[in-house]
Order: sequence, then structure tokens, then C-alpha cells
Amino acid sequence: MSLALTPEEREAFLARPHTAVLTFSFPDGRSMAVPVWTTWTGDVFRFQSGPDSIKTASFRREGRASICLHEDTDQSVIYVTAEGPVDEVPFDLDRDIGEPAARYLGPDRGAAFAAAFVDRPADSFAAFELTPQTWWSRDYAKTPVADLLLNRSV
Repeated sequence: MSLALTPEEREAFLARPHTAVLTFSFPDGRSMAVPVWTTWTGDVFRFQSGPDSIKTASFRREGRASICLHEDTDQSVIYVTAEGPVDEVPFDLDRDIGEPAARYLGPDRGAAFAAAFVDRPADSFAAFELTPQTWWSRDYAKTPVADLLLNRSV
């Protein structure tokens, strides 16, 4: 029995908002993981960062990262992880802040959140896309112990 998500299950999972954990490297080889909002476009994970942040420096230096999205509820224990090249792309306020904010916060709160950044110059941000080359995923509802993990009668 495979615990991996099918491509269709993975797409359905990625269509929902999950805070992602993005992993990047320091120059000395150590790694760090940070939470980020991301947009899955069907081809790439898109996210933004500060232009002078440590993670931005890592993406520019290494050109690679990994990302993990996870859901752990009474009804579901699933994760999707991807690794691949990271490319810097032109920053767009609506695409990189407005759309993710609406997705994660809802339309009204998302619009208010994005409005707080309208007067900041575009060079206050850096935008990136991670193109998955390697995928890992698990749906623990597919295991023989799913009833113990999830809120089901045993």
C-alpha cells in the first residue's frame, strides 16, 4: 500500500491554504527552516521575501530550496514536500502579497493586509519561484493505523 498522494490528491491538497515551511542554506552549509505563505500555480511555488534577508541571500547564492506543506487535524494527517531550483522573479504587489493574503486571511482581511504595503517601493521585496524537481508526500489516512491517528471510532 502506498501512502504517497496521487498527482490529483496532491493538487487538491495544494489548492488549499497551508502555511509552508521553507528550508534554505547558510554559506557554511547549515540549514534553516522558516514559515512562509506561498501560492502554488500548478507549476511552481511562489513566495516573497525581504531583499536583504538571509533566505533571499541563500536563494540568490544557492539557487535551491525545499518546501513542506502539512495538515494535521482530527480528520487528516498529510504532508507534501518538494525540492528544486529557486529563481528570482519580478515582484508584483497583487500577485505576491494581495493574492496570498486573500487566500490565507480571507478577502476582507487580505485586502486590508495588502493595503498596508501599497506605498512601499517594489524594491522593498524580492519574489521567488521554486520549481519542484523532487516530490515526497504522505497521507496517513491510507495506513492501517489511520483510525488511531484520526478522530475515528476504533
